[in-house]
Amino acid sequence: MLCDCGSTLQYCSQCGKKVLAPASQDIQTIPCPNTVEDGRRTPVCGTMIQSSNRFCHECAWRISSKAFLPGAAMCDGNKPNGELCDNIMTPNMRFCSECGKPPKEMKLSNMRSQDIQTIPCPNTVEDGRRTPVCGTMIDSSNRFCHECAWRISSKAFLPGAAMCDGNKRNGEPCDNIMTPNMRFCSECGKPPKGEPSQKRPLHQLYDDI
Repeated sequence: MLCDCGSTLQYCSQCGKKVLAPASQDIQTIPCPNTVEDGRRTPVCGTMIQSSNRFCHECAWRISSKAFLPGAAMCDGNKPNGELCDNIMTPNMRFCSECGKPPKEMKLSNMRSQDIQTIPCPNTVEDGRRTPVCGTMIDSSNRFCHECAWRISSKAFLPGAAMCDGNKRNGEPCDNIMTPNMRFCSECGKPPKGEPSQKRPLHQLYDDI
């Protein structure tokens, strides 16, 4: 699991844990999509950034993992308070979740072929039971896996993503997609595979009270 302080450090400054560098094939490189600086709209930064970085070394933009999804771009709208919106949008979004603006020239039909990623389907849940990984090749332009009918999550295309192997509160297998920078599953509270932890998410601590 990658420490959220960045893979360039040997030890995390927050917890003291040794930082594990991701496999080189999991590191993606893209042009920085930032178009906001000092409260004004600017041309796209364009400096090459990697998924292992926290900030762009040119414009200091705090890198969002969504920027590495196919067809992603920065919203060009304005927030309700008048500030420029810097939310990252993807072609499957009808409106910006921050300011409500429709995406700019980001229809899925117009995606360039080089923007379409292909991965093995990570689904391990079928008919309410845990199964081996589906593994059928899916691409980011699909909505469902044609083999297991899993509803494709854009998070599955992020480096190091995998399906959680925990269980929800109702006992059903958890099918949330987890990425290496997550300490706990946002659906069931389980740590990532191979990451035992003595710390527990807050919602489980409150259940004990």
